[in-house]
Amino acid sequence: MNVIRLYKEEYIFDIYYDVDLGNTHVADHGVTDLELYEFFSLEKYLAIKRKDGSFEAVGMTANRSLKVIFRNQKMTKKQKHFFVITAWEYKLSKDETDAIRSREEQ
Repeated sequence: MNVIRLYKEEYIFDIYYDVDLGNTHVADHGVTDLELYEFFSLEKYLAIKRKDGSFEAVGMTANRSLKVIFRNQKMTKKQKHFFVITAWEYKLSKDETDAIRSREEQ
């Protein structure tokens, strides 16, 4: 499997690289590395575990909403490691937005 590894503060991102596309799926959908970092570091997202063990998450960055498909890798108190399969811009529903905001208030 082809991946690109990025380091940002306490985060490690392994991003799926599609040789046929000549790019990552994330970049192919117009999502930047900075947006991935914001998505996970701001923790303004909702995630559900899929049957294959990966997660499907919807949430917000500083500038827009995304859907991100990822797997948790090795997670410690000092380091958070994600394998990001793909991500794209996503319009949050009112219920999703309300759920994210209520999590922030807790």
